[in-house]
Amino acid sequence: MRPSVQEPRQHGPGTRSPSETDRHLVAAVHLKPELADRIIANYLHTPHEALPPPQGVDAVRVLTQALVARRRRHLRDFLVLGLLALAGVFSLPYSLFFLVAWATVWLFWSLTFGRNTAGATRSGPRTDEEEINTVGLVTTVAFFVGWFPYAVLYVRTQNWFASLASGGYSPEEPRGESTSAWSYLPLVPVLLFLLTFAVILVVLLLDKWVTRYLIASVGAAVAAPSRLLVSTVATMLTTAVTRHHVDLLNAVARRSDGNTVLPHVGWHAFPGYGRRLNAWTFPLVLRAKDRDTEPPALRPKELYSAVTEELHSMLDSDRLVPGRRLRELTVNPVVVVNTTQLHRNRFSPVARALLPEGNEPGVSSVDTETMDLLIDENTEWARHFQQSSVPSWDTELSVTTLFNIGCDNRTLYLEWNAYCLFPISPDYRLHGSVASTFGDAFPAALLELLQLLGSIAWRWRTLGGLLPRERLRPVHGEVRSIRETAAGEECANEFQDLDGQRHITLLEERTLSAVRNHLSERGFHTEDLEQHTTQVINNTSNSFHNAQFLGAQNFGDQGTAQAAVLPRPPGRTTRE
Repeated sequence: MRPSVQEPRQHGPGTRSPSETDRHLVAAVHLKPELADRIIANYLHTPHEALPPPQGVDAVRVLTQALVARRRRHLRDFLVLGLLALAGVFSLPYSLFFLVAWATVWLFWSLTFGRNTAGATRSGPRTDEEEINTVGLVTTVAFFVGWFPYAVLYVRTQNWFASLASGGYSPEEPRGESTSAWSYLPLVPVLLFLLTFAVILVVLLLDKWVTRYLIASVGAAVAAPSRLLVSTVATMLTTAVTRHHVDLLNAVARRSDGNTVLPHVGWHAFPGYGRRLNAWTFPLVLRAKDRDTEPPALRPKELYSAVTEELHSMLDSDRLVPGRRLRELTVNPVVVVNTTQLHRNRFSPVARALLPEGNEPGVSSVDTETMDLLIDENTEWARHFQQSSVPSWDTELSVTTLFNIGCDNRTLYLEWNAYCLFPISPDYRLHGSVASTFGDAFPAALLELLQLLGSIAWRWRTLGGLLPRERLRPVHGEVRSIRETAAGEECANEFQDLDGQRHITLLEERTLSAVRNHLSERGFHTEDLEQHTTQVINNTSNSFHNAQFLGAQNFGDQGTAQAAVLPRPPGRTTRE
């Protein structure tokens, strides 16, 4: 039997005060529907044991608010579309006439100007809760401008037909008291039409109030203004979402940064670390310095220890990078596990060490014995990597490298992956973009009412998301953390770009230096490794995230650098 649904654990909101990143993301999931949908898709369709690490974000808090925002939009759009259909029934002749007229104008516009504006006018998912839709504004205003004369004509016509049905009367003749009461009957559908739109305005206003309340109360350090109806609706939405997704939220709460096991599913093997900027592999034939002796035995664990010691020596290198960021350098072993293959190989010794007992999700850490086993015997689906990370710019920028070693007595194989987690996209830095008070809620609701007819398509698509076949799924099965989903595609400024390049280059150089020194101490030739190292460092300097830096090797007596007139100042390539 399925156990009864338990109350969600006290995690996420309330366990720590929200960071600046949390505040931005909470505001963004309420104001940017596409972000909330992508975050929800990543987490709902990912096995609990393969959830990504939070990467410094309060994932429970942000995911909860994304789910609340989606449910709020579903309720709002269901009510708005239902009331709008009811209003159309109350003015059915005019609604049908306007629909035919609008379709005619749209067809004429499409045939006349559609070739030049097809891409610009194509309707897509709504990306901003506060955006202004010019077409919707013009359409709605035109609808009301035409409706008022129709309402007057409708009332007069109904009164005229009523007078004919009652025997008729001349405009010069005074009407009796019995007919005066019936003269107000045609006003009923007109008043119901206006009342329906008034209710729609109330729904939109309540939605704006609840949105601002949730942003202010969860995304800010200060308490939000208290209004009984608004706080009650917000609490009901949050409670319903938390109860419905209690298992998922508890699983997300169990995931934390710094675990020694990194599970993944799908293509993306290193979820949470951002975009891969650099990767290389090369084999190195081991040759002893003394040709008359056999090459000494070489073990990956010894090389990992040498690299760890070398990287830790930079912890007190305060003058090597700006901001003394190397003090925050972390070097840890990590096991990257494909959860699908883990269950297929569940009877192997490695799988038994990684799979917990009972129905609990996968383990987050492994003991030293299992880690040593994976160092010497990597499997295809569970591999040991040495992870090195350097956060900078108040953790907005994070560089992570993952290093893997394979060797026997004659060949050394090195594998390197460098990732960068860029700052949050400017589109999602929305903390403070709407007032924490309710003063601007009514103008915002009124503006949305005036764009109502232009919002029918995307409101219908929002409700269509309730259907299983319409729900978003991760592209190619890739799982992204909340921080990755909201990250931009580039650094915020050139200094960040240069710092990221510096951190990766330093980690790369010191890692290869440690390998070179260890090989030399063990009696191996290192000339080939030195050549590979020079080539790798130069390629990293020249190709760091499409940077135009030419590299130091191009300057000097034998340099190949040439002066060139650039169409714009040197630096990062930006999107137009």
